[in-house]
Amino acid sequence: MAAEGSPERSGLQIGASVKTDFHGEYSFRGVRPGFYKIVLNLYAPPTAESPYRTTYWPAADNERAAPTIEINADTTSRQCDFRLPPAMKGAPVKVVVLQPDGTPAQGANISIIVNGAYLPAGSARTDGSGELSFVALEGFEYTVNDIFTFTAKMAESVRFSAADTNRPVIVRLISKD
Repeated sequence: MAAEGSPERSGLQIGASVKTDFHGEYSFRGVRPGFYKIVLNLYAPPTAESPYRTTYWPAADNERAAPTIEINADTTSRQCDFRLPPAMKGAPVKVVVLQPDGTPAQGANISIIVNGAYLPAGSARTDGSGELSFVALEGFEYTVNDIFTFTAKMAESVRFSAADTNRPVIVRLISKD
């Protein structure tokens, strides 16, 4: 969650980010006086661990519809209960990376982009079978953007969505030479 400051009123353009704790509670400490909006998943796309679209407190889909809260010198605490929207549905997807000779690309670093933004993990490695698995959420387009190995590279980006998860996404590398 992030507290997003209003630049017109408080001068703060990007506020603090926090994660909920084991009890689902969150708090921002040391917040300067100003007007703020509380927003879920503003800087990161939804993932299997946090399958929620960007939502503004208390239950708005966009910044314009979201109310502001004021923090001033007299504010000691403000409780803002946040009801999560329904979790997005997802499906497991398997990405298989093959070397130019058709053998598995073991330990290849893969960068995956979702709707044009890098996933929070940034990149992940393939296992001994040249495979990487994760959950693709419905309504998003994923792109295998780059794969790093010492001897091979991608010929072109590969796109897929949760609807394509009934078969592996296969990426065949070409020689760097």
